[in-house]
Amino acid sequence: MKQPGYKGMESSEASTKKISGHLNEYDYAKLIGGEVNKGGQTSKKDVVDSNHGTHSVKSGRKWQIFLYGKSRFETDIVLKGIGNVSSLMIDCIDAVPPTRQEREENKEASKLRLQAPMRALASELENPDVLAAFLQKAAFEGGEVDYWSILPPDVDQTSAELDEKAFHVFHVNDVIPAIVDNIRVVNSKARNRTQRDDQKVVFKSGKNLGEIEIRTDPSNYRRAKMWFMAAEVLRLLRFHVDIEENPHPQVYVYGQAKNLVIP
Repeated sequence: MKQPGYKGMESSEASTKKISGHLNEYDYAKLIGGEVNKGGQTSKKDVVDSNHGTHSVKSGRKWQIFLYGKSRFETDIVLKGIGNVSSLMIDCIDAVPPTRQEREENKEASKLRLQAPMRALASELENPDVLAAFLQKAAFEGGEVDYWSILPPDVDQTSAELDEKAFHVFHVNDVIPAIVDNIRVVNSKARNRTQRDDQKVVFKSGKNLGEIEIRTDPSNYRRAKMWFMAAEVLRLLRFHVDIEENPHPQVYVYGQAKNLVIP
């Protein structure tokens, strides 16, 4: 049973999502004649193609880009070199009480403390150069990943067969400018009396493309989470990056992904 105020997934739901994600990686690798990367579970390199290009296979309705604790922002040299992002992320985490019990006892004070650092973080990410470098690191492991290979979210993640899947492939060099040039970085606004403004950083392109938040659920307490909405990302990329001649009936390539070779 979920605890009161907990918004995370049940373990069975998370397990199903993880299994379907791995199946999509194997299916995509089969389509492009590549191999599933069997390295570390935290790697974003899901599939390696025949030319050694690396692909992060994206599926489902909502993508988690990262879930980092304070220590990651304290020790990751690349993150620490991107403007003031790391120090501002740490400020946001430190605005939340050390224990969940303390926060539950005085939620209002915690929400008010979070406002100033969240506003500062949004302001920092409004800088296009900072945002581009941040996305390069957060979404593409600082250049270790070459492509996003996206299975549209309207495909049933648990029952679709291989011949029912079609992947949309975008190169990192197209993804980052398409996002940076076509979104606004703002802070969240309260939607009811129990909420407060400026609790998150929101990436907007018409609708919300994604968010950065500080989790307060029991299993991820005081961890920074960044996520994207799949449908909005795919819509934006398809609008701003030209489609090329697809090399396979189930693989659609865009922009610089035209160089993808399928044996």
